[in-house]
Amino acid sequence: MTSRARTDAWLVVGGQAVATVGDSMLLVLLPLLVLDLTGSPLQVSLVFVLTQLPTFLGFLAGWPRRRFGPRTLLVAYDAGRAALVLAMAGALALS
Repeated sequence: MTSRARTDAWLVVGGQAVATVGDSMLLVLLPLLVLDLTGSPLQVSLVFVLTQLPTFLGFLAGWPRRRFGPRTLLVAYDAGRAALVLAMAGALALS
């Protein structure tokens, strides 16, 4: 393995590690935020179910995987998650 390939591999691993930590924090903190804002256990359970929805729909990921490369998929997936988190933050700021 060349030095360039090793560096690229570590960048991918490091990026995924940061994304995993962020996902774990979001999984814990988002329901707590909803509970603090609404006080409704029903809305907390709805938020928890919606955060787990991509896991349940993972079987649909086959067709983009066949059409696009792994790098493109990782970038698109992370950009989509960032947009959703920013939208949630904007909605929270407006409320």
